[in-house]
Amino acid sequence: MKVILAKEYGFCFGVRRVLKILDEQLAQNKEVFSIGEIIHNHVVIERYREKGVRFVEKPTEVEEGVGVVRAHGLPQSMISEAEHFGREIIDGTCAFVRHISKIIQKEREIHPDFSIYLVGEPEHPEVIAATADLNGMVKVIDYRTFDPVQFRVPPRAVLLSQTTLEEDVFIKIAGYFIREGQEVFVYNTICPSTRKRQRAARELAQQVDAVVVLGGKKSSNTRRLYEICQAIKPSFLVERIFEIPVEELKKYEVVGVTAGASTPDEVIQEALHYLQNL
Repeated sequence: MKVILAKEYGFCFGVRRVLKILDEQLAQNKEVFSIGEIIHNHVVIERYREKGVRFVEKPTEVEEGVGVVRAHGLPQSMISEAEHFGREIIDGTCAFVRHISKIIQKEREIHPDFSIYLVGEPEHPEVIAATADLNGMVKVIDYRTFDPVQFRVPPRAVLLSQTTLEEDVFIKIAGYFIREGQEVFVYNTICPSTRKRQRAARELAQQVDAVVVLGGKKSSNTRRLYEICQAIKPSFLVERIFEIPVEELKKYEVVGVTAGASTPDEVIQEALHYLQNL
């Protein structure tokens, strides 16, 4: 079997940064809390649980020690409340996720009469973090159910994207807003690493017989990679390579491998070794 690895794959800057924060706090022998799943990858979560990191849902649950905000972020009100009660909180939010909140705040100030929309998954932690404190001032468009026939674009609008959205999907919705609106500001807030991985995944799928996409089942950016590949070639979305039956893999002569932004390198290398020795 020939195995081809995507040109772009695995950990992104935001993931490396937040895990570095965890490692630095653990090295100081502190009691460390992850507020929410630090990233969406079960292998990484279990690794840090074994190192002694405690996982909680709210900053106020942080006891003696330090709380690290997950890469997907939290509503600022939750962080401020914990700090008010004396908790030590380190914000591990990805810079590109935090950038969305900054744009929203800026647009509310300079264009107070514009409607603001964020395209993404309403239930995703990143989207909740960006919109929860705004009391409905930011409307979330679920791209999975968006219907331009039923949706009426307001005359003045601002449009942003969840950082892990498929770029082609956002471009289509943005195009509709531009055609139907009178004054529309569009911010392509898809993470640069996400865009690179999506383009590399599309290129990879065109070169192989099947694609293995490695990553957590909760990971939005990993699911986008799978959807892109599956539209081109048979694809498998798994956390570990052993989840795919050997007889299924042996059907293909050339297999591509890509991985989401929260997939650790050892999982990727494990898959490559496994496939190369079939």
